[in-house]
Amino acid sequence: MPATLRRASSRLLLMLSAVSLVQLACSVIGSTQPSSTATPPPAEDASANSGPSPIVTPTPTHLEAETPLMPGVPDRPLSEAGPWFVFMDYTVAHELWALNTDGSGATMLWSLLDEQASDSYTLWPAPSGGRIALLQYAQGLRTAPVLRVLELPTGKELAVVNLLTGQTDYDSLEGEARSAADQVWAAVGVWNRPAWSPDGRWLAFNAAIDGPSADVYVYDTSNDTIERLTDGPDQSVDLAWSPDGAYIVHGVADSLYYGYSGLGYGMISAWAAPPDPDKPVQHLYDHVFHGYEYILGWLGDSRYLGDSLDGDSLGNCGYSGLRTVDIPKGPGPNLLAGSYSQRAFDPETGLMVLVLSPSLAEFDCPTSLEPGVYLFDIDSRKASRVPDVDPEPIMSVTWSPQAGVFFLGGGSELLTINPAGQVARYPSIEDLFDTAPVVAPGGDQWVLANSFDGTMAVGTRAGELIPIEAGQPGDAFWSLDGAWLFYFSGGLNLSAARAPGFDSVVVLREGLLSAGAPALVNP
Repeated sequence: MPATLRRASSRLLLMLSAVSLVQLACSVIGSTQPSSTATPPPAEDASANSGPSPIVTPTPTHLEAETPLMPGVPDRPLSEAGPWFVFMDYTVAHELWALNTDGSGATMLWSLLDEQASDSYTLWPAPSGGRIALLQYAQGLRTAPVLRVLELPTGKELAVVNLLTGQTDYDSLEGEARSAADQVWAAVGVWNRPAWSPDGRWLAFNAAIDGPSADVYVYDTSNDTIERLTDGPDQSVDLAWSPDGAYIVHGVADSLYYGYSGLGYGMISAWAAPPDPDKPVQHLYDHVFHGYEYILGWLGDSRYLGDSLDGDSLGNCGYSGLRTVDIPKGPGPNLLAGSYSQRAFDPETGLMVLVLSPSLAEFDCPTSLEPGVYLFDIDSRKASRVPDVDPEPIMSVTWSPQAGVFFLGGGSELLTINPAGQVARYPSIEDLFDTAPVVAPGGDQWVLANSFDGTMAVGTRAGELIPIEAGQPGDAFWSLDGAWLFYFSGGLNLSAARAPGFDSVVVLREGLLSAGAPALVNP
């Protein structure tokens, strides 16, 4: 039976459903930027949210897959203990599926009938507790985005939250009014990034429930309550928890430029909100520019490394403003002057790999280093050139804690650089572009994929490149022991390939018309 939801600061219609059909509803109004929270208005009738309502299947539907063609993979039901891989299957009936981490037990947990086939979903797993958040939105219809919290392995809905007040008639709006409505919808919908606290207790998310702009809210799983944490006229963006769970760092933008060409938000400032609404929100800094702000990694519970992406140059000038930010003191001085094209950060050693492409000079971007690839120590601020590495073809740089190296991709070969500055070269697939390798547990093998031309291969530390006949490969993921590589193929099947030969077999055959990237849910 649904639990009763307590609201302390402002009213939100949160529906908790275990068995019966759930109808979405509307609530009242709010905004972003810290200040006091508004007095909750009187309750509204749930029928106020008009428009077509999706049909939710009554109770989680535990539909097990037909006998899979998987020799060598255990034949066992979905584990009660976890962990689990979870993914969405986009058909007319959108479905949430779960697998054991060895590929067995494929089970459909939840489904929703979308007759207009308009909804998209993003998955946000909690770090612990066996919960996952589903953000549901329809870009074409602009219906109110919905946030759902489900538990595993039952598929029970713990919370269903309507993220907008009522149903806006977007077709009736013109000019600035339509643009303003679009920015709010994007902030709580397509560009919403819900974030779980490190202990899995709180889920932070953007919503425009108590006002005309997107604010930061938290759902507390320990008592089924929702609190509004910020209030102001602009949009909150890019939520991130501090490692100790004491703050939700977020940016504030006056426009997300949704529906416009170009790159970036109209950024204004950065703030840190405690999950307790009775505690003050901390102002970190002001930064009025067009682009994005990033947190590259945490240097402790209250200090992080950040930088900015330049949107005015359409990204051609890359990143700049490398700095540390302390809560609540704010940013320190820039660690490196000028722009750089690509970067990755290892928080354990405090080292970065910076790539400065020759194209920075072509676009008159200010730089303090010559074109090249560098190891950069954020403590000493020393940049050391990595010899014999051409920066021009490099399109992606990532740090892999599993492999203990930086991966650089985009050219005819895949490069790695370890924290000592040693370079290793591995064969790569053609036209890897900016797709980062998916590294297996243990770090000695990785998958490279190009979905445009249907190419997929597994690379190894020993220098092998093992092709996989994938046929339009989609998102790939590894079993937790690295023995199996799973991937969606041809838009129809979930396939698996077993190490070391990586011959493919089918796990789920057909019907997965547009399966989304899987998420790992821990118990």
